[in-house]
Amino acid sequence: MTRPRTTRPDRQRRPRTGLTGRHRILVGLVLLAAAVLSGYSFIAPGHPTTVDIWPHLVRQQVVSRSLSAGESPFWSFIFYGGYPHLRFYGPLLALLGGLLALAVGNQLLAVKTLLFLLHLGSAAVMLLYLRRRTGRDVAAAAGTLVYLLVPWRVLFISIGGNYPVALVYLLLPACFFAFDALAESGERRHALLLGLAAGLLVLAHALYAAFTVALLALALAGWLARGRKAAPPAGRVLAGVGIAAGGGLALSAFFLVPFLVGLGTHAYPQPDIRLSPPGIGTLLWPSARHGGYAGAYLGLSIVLLVAAALGYLLADRGHRRRAAFPAVGLTLGLAFSLLVPHLGGIGRFLVGVLPPVRFLVFWVFFAAVLVALGGARFEERFLRTSGRSLAGFLLLAGVLAADCLPALLRISYPTIESFLGVRRHIYQLLRADRPVRVFDVSLPEDRIDELRRTVRYPALGYLFGGFAGPFGPPYHQFAPPSMLYVYPWTNLVAADLGDTTRATLTPTSRKALALMGISHLITLPALMTGDDDAAYLLTKADMDWDDRFMVPGPEPPLVFGPTRAGLVLASNTVRSVPAAPVTQANTMVIAADWRALLDFVDVDSSLRYLSFIPVPGREPTRTLTDESEASGVLGQPDITVHETTVTDSRVGIRLESRTECFIRLAVSYYPELSVRLNGRETEFHETADHFIWLHLPPGSHELTINAPLGLLRTILIALGLATLLAGATMLGLTAARRRRPKHRR
Repeated sequence: MTRPRTTRPDRQRRPRTGLTGRHRILVGLVLLAAAVLSGYSFIAPGHPTTVDIWPHLVRQQVVSRSLSAGESPFWSFIFYGGYPHLRFYGPLLALLGGLLALAVGNQLLAVKTLLFLLHLGSAAVMLLYLRRRTGRDVAAAAGTLVYLLVPWRVLFISIGGNYPVALVYLLLPACFFAFDALAESGERRHALLLGLAAGLLVLAHALYAAFTVALLALALAGWLARGRKAAPPAGRVLAGVGIAAGGGLALSAFFLVPFLVGLGTHAYPQPDIRLSPPGIGTLLWPSARHGGYAGAYLGLSIVLLVAAALGYLLADRGHRRRAAFPAVGLTLGLAFSLLVPHLGGIGRFLVGVLPPVRFLVFWVFFAAVLVALGGARFEERFLRTSGRSLAGFLLLAGVLAADCLPALLRISYPTIESFLGVRRHIYQLLRADRPVRVFDVSLPEDRIDELRRTVRYPALGYLFGGFAGPFGPPYHQFAPPSMLYVYPWTNLVAADLGDTTRATLTPTSRKALALMGISHLITLPALMTGDDDAAYLLTKADMDWDDRFMVPGPEPPLVFGPTRAGLVLASNTVRSVPAAPVTQANTMVIAADWRALLDFVDVDSSLRYLSFIPVPGREPTRTLTDESEASGVLGQPDITVHETTVTDSRVGIRLESRTECFIRLAVSYYPELSVRLNGRETEFHETADHFIWLHLPPGSHELTINAPLGLLRTILIALGLATLLAGATMLGLTAARRRRPKHRR
């Protein structure tokens, strides 16, 4: 016979089963083993190389470098010619990873450690939630096993590179734990916990947070409709929900407010791309390989277990109501993944910009809840002793492990040396040249959306070389409008480098390089097959290539060299050009006049001269004059750039101009930038290709460009930190008071 336990009022209706102490420890050890084994792919040796991994590592390094320098991590001039780094993507993972990287001194170790800890933490939070929901240790442990062992869950994060979802799996059960506790007790501490969890979820991923809030609203509506007599007054619970909403908004406002304000002004035009739903065969077949957005194995044993639990609960009249909401959540998660993509424009509106497969996150969560609820009912009826409950749990754990763990333990990653190849040596050699902006062409061919060129190699150059590049993270929806021109211009250069019919770069390619501020190139040579079927590697004769690695062997025969271009071009004339529409090239949206703009202007990159600076609008041409000259027109500008530095938070240029002129800077235009000339704020304007131009007087100058955090965001960050600190302190004090023994009088 088990001894009755003293429980708090909000838990008195759900006593736990009578597992003995030893049995409870054994169940805990099984869960710990499942968490460690299922999380192996997060800490497996080697370096993950999937496309989506690179932007997360980049964001993390931007944060760690900026914080170590005492600067704001919310802007980076390394990518896209400068863009608001964490304005449109949940910053929580990058902030946590960046802080951890400062502690451990290694970006890869930091992100691996963080993901593994989040995986373990998600198991602990889910176990607490399911214990509250079911009141039974074994049923809660069974649901937590499902939550841990679904192969798709782990592979979608580790192999797919969707790292922020690890935070979602931690915070999703925390939100529902706090909501259920609030609905049962009406206590303010649960409202605080709900607000903190929801606010952190917004900072982790705004769209997952939006769907979670919608599900919480649905749960609240169901709770109000039931009108249980034993529940606290509805007004008290609604007041708690209001406190939670206010706390969540206060915590996340530093991200949410700029995100919402900038949606209309900073969004990059999106291509009409329709991502397919995950494949049923991929989801249900054990030997199926991870298919990226096509899905991965869900675990056939888990699918059958969920179906059995749902059927068992629905067949029991007394438990149908408890199963209703998890069943709705499970159905919505599956429907958004499989069916909504077939609804055309309505479907795209419903899923936002997320690939459909991502909504399986909610299927995984509610599948675990249903298994726990079904297991609790089964345990009540058939497993009424500690030994039977333990035996049933161990049997279930063995079946799930045999089905799911093989897919999670056969993970391997390449070594850093194997995928960097000769680039690790090229990066060391390039550092001596102090490049301003490096364009790693990859394959010299006409392919505007080649992923290695636009995503992987820019990240490698920054992570392992510290170089700036013309591209940025692959979330093009918030790239600066300058990329409307940069994408086709870089593709033009790549195609020209691969053109075996010309011995030198075309003047048009030279213009493009100068307008983009690309100082160095890395590329494979062009490949040509001769009449004798021999293969020849060709490079452009007018480039000062370093070809020491163009030798036979397993390593790619890369060449690299300077272009002599920089960030600054000078002109005496500013001329308006008509605005151009956008068009689509493969998966990229680009400006329709990208080629015409190159044809309009003449560039001499060696003299840093531009025939005129094209600007948007219909204003008349503006030309600087010199009254001392008979013609009244200034001669060609004469400027010398002594030094250029580009960091995440700042662009610095030391230059000298012998005459008054206009200068165009290959820095993406944003009105919130601060441009200082010799320490004083100076006016700047937008070019037709969405870079910066300004007036420069004669003399020696120090030009700096940065993006101030701004008063509003500074206040909102302080508000978020204060909310987090106050909420955590109040929860800690409340917990301490509840543990304190009451003295009898």
